[in-house]
Amino acid sequence: MRRVRPKIPRIYHIDRKIRDRSYPNARTLAKEYEVSERTIHHDIDHMRNMLDCPIEYDTKKRGYYYSEPCFALPSLTMSEQELFALCVAEKALDHYRATPLYEKLRSIYDKLVSFLPDETTVNCSWLNPDITFLEKSHTSINPEVWETVAEALNQKKELIINHRKAGAGEATVRRVLPYHLVSYDGEWYLIGHCRLRGQTVTFGISRIEKAEMTGEDYSPSQDFDLEQFMGEHFGITIGEEELTIEIEFTPDAAPYIRERTWHRNQTVTDLPEGGALLTFPANSLREVSRWVLGWGPQARVLKPEPLVSQIREDIEAMSALYSDK
Repeated sequence: MRRVRPKIPRIYHIDRKIRDRSYPNARTLAKEYEVSERTIHHDIDHMRNMLDCPIEYDTKKRGYYYSEPCFALPSLTMSEQELFALCVAEKALDHYRATPLYEKLRSIYDKLVSFLPDETTVNCSWLNPDITFLEKSHTSINPEVWETVAEALNQKKELIINHRKAGAGEATVRRVLPYHLVSYDGEWYLIGHCRLRGQTVTFGISRIEKAEMTGEDYSPSQDFDLEQFMGEHFGITIGEEELTIEIEFTPDAAPYIRERTWHRNQTVTDLPEGGALLTFPANSLREVSRWVLGWGPQARVLKPEPLVSQIREDIEAMSALYSDK
C-alpha cells in the first residue's frame, strides 16, 4: 500500500530558501521545483500546521521568512521495524481517545508521520495490523482541570481545587502543592501535599470539579519520594500498616497466577495437585479484597485475618442479595 505525503525533499528545499533569507515566494519556488504555485501553497500550509514552522510573509519583500530566525526543520530517518512500531502506536492512541491526552498524542503522531519519505511503500497489514487494544472502563476528566493541574505540576505552582470524595454530596476546597500524576486502572490521580490535612494525599482527577493556580511558587519537598510514598501498595490505595497477604488459588486459576506479576515483591509457590500460593506485602486491604472477590471460588485468602474477615462479610452480604425472600 502506498501512502503519499507532501514531498519531503521539496519541503526541505523551501526550508533552506527561507533560512537563507532570500524571501522566496510561491511563484519562485514553483518555478525552481517545476510544480504549481498551488502545490507550494499546500506545502507552506503543511509546514505551518503540521511542522510548527513559524512562517510569515513579508509584503514589502514579497516573500516568506521565519519569525524565529534560528528555526530549522529536524531530520528523521526510519527503518521498516520502526515504521511498523509507528503503525502499532496509532492503534494504541485509540486507547486514550476519551482522555485529555489524546489530542496532544495525536498531534505528535501526525508530526512524526509528516516526516516520512514522500512515498513510503509498506505491507498493507502493517498499516492495519492485527493488533487491537481493548479499552477498559475509564473516568471522565474535565479538560480544563487537566490542563490546569498539568501546568501547575510543570511550573511548580500551588493549586486550589474543588475535590469531591466518592459518594460525597459536596466538594471540598483544598490548597494543594502538586507532586506527581499517576495513571491507574482507568483513572488519573494527583499526588500532592494538602494544606488542609497537612500531609501528602492522593486525589482522583475525575473528582476535581474545578482547579486554578494561585500563582504562588513552591519548591518540591525534599522528603517526597514516590516509591517510598506508595510503599508496598496493591493498586492505588495507600495505607499505614504493612501486612503480608497469602492467597491460595485452585489448579484452574494457578496458570494465570504464575504467568503474571501481580506485585513487585510477590512469591508464587506451587501447591499439591496444581494449585498455587501467592504471597505479597500490602499496606491497604481495600483493593486486595476487591481483586480476590473477582476470582470467585478460585481463590481463598489465608492471611491476614482482617482480610479473611472482610472477604467473609462481603460474601455473606452478596449472598443475602441473591437469597429467596
